[in-house]
Amino acid sequence: MEEEKLNFGFVLIDKPKGIKSREVTRTISNVLKTKAAHLGTLDPDASGILPILLGRSTILTNFIMRQDKEYIATIKFSRDIEKEKLNKVLKKFIGVIEQIPPEISAVAKRKRKRRIYELELLHVSGNIITIRVFCEAGTYIRTLAEDIGKKMKNDAELIDLRRTKLGKFTIEETVAFEKFLKSVEEKNFLMFIKPIEEIVPFKKVWINKGAVDPVKLGVSLKIPGIIKFEKFNKGEYVSILTENDELIAVGIAVIDELIKRMM
Repeated sequence: MEEEKLNFGFVLIDKPKGIKSREVTRTISNVLKTKAAHLGTLDPDASGILPILLGRSTILTNFIMRQDKEYIATIKFSRDIEKEKLNKVLKKFIGVIEQIPPEISAVAKRKRKRRIYELELLHVSGNIITIRVFCEAGTYIRTLAEDIGKKMKNDAELIDLRRTKLGKFTIEETVAFEKFLKSVEEKNFLMFIKPIEEIVPFKKVWINKGAVDPVKLGVSLKIPGIIKFEKFNKGEYVSILTENDELIAVGIAVIDELIKRMM
């Protein structure tokens, strides 16, 4: 059981401020003596939900890292805020926006489009506000804060950031980093490790026993090997599972309207 969880599982860490995401990942890798990779880097000064994939699950990192996220952000302006004006400005950022990554980011400094699904003003006190942002993966909240300041003609900087949701997981489902390390020392850490199937966001396809070994060897899945499936479209990634709900592969759908074809 322990070996299986360490090979095909993940843990939802509540990353504290003052430590890099990769340091959290490296520490967990060392104490568990297995490979580890995190989804969605948080700045050292940011806190919140940080999924850590373990063992062989790490090969899925690039497939599942682009999941929607929610943040609670605190922004400081150079002058006190007019709440009515701020609400009007915030509405302009809902939808597709263009961003240039901040200087601290390692990616190329070119414009990229990102989608903001929800932007809610939670609190205003003088020149400091707190907002909730629900957005597409890859959205830079630091840049968003600065851009809000430009629209307000009131210089702004991000002073606190906490990620409260990633994909379907919320901050309430995490374990504090130090608490997890202590649980490893006390050898009761398995309670915090979830099966990898829970975090893979793709539509599911269940296959029969006869198709399992060929799929594991990289053979394309044929219709006779399929037991049931969730509706998907051509070109989408799909999770391929056994009859016992065990993830064995991620594939790309090469046909759609599969129900008609199976009938």
